[in-house]
Amino acid sequence: MEIRKRNVLVSALREVLADHPEGLRTKDAYDVLGDQYDFPADWRVELPAGNGYDHLAAMGISDWRSIPQSKLLEC
Repeated sequence: MEIRKRNVLVSALREVLADHPEGLRTKDAYDVLGDQYDFPADWRVELPAGNGYDHLAAMGISDWRSIPQSKLLEC
């Protein structure tokens, strides 16, 4: 199943975390999700290591969660 919407991602993430009550590191949780679901290729964009948030702040973006996916792809 491909995840295209945030609410589907949140639901899938909750299922993964429920299966791991001891907790998971963020990377490990997304690895489990990646094994169970297909993510759109345009979601596989990483912020520059170490200065990703500084890079966004320099662009005038204070909260990355408010950025539309299309804008993230431009970063």
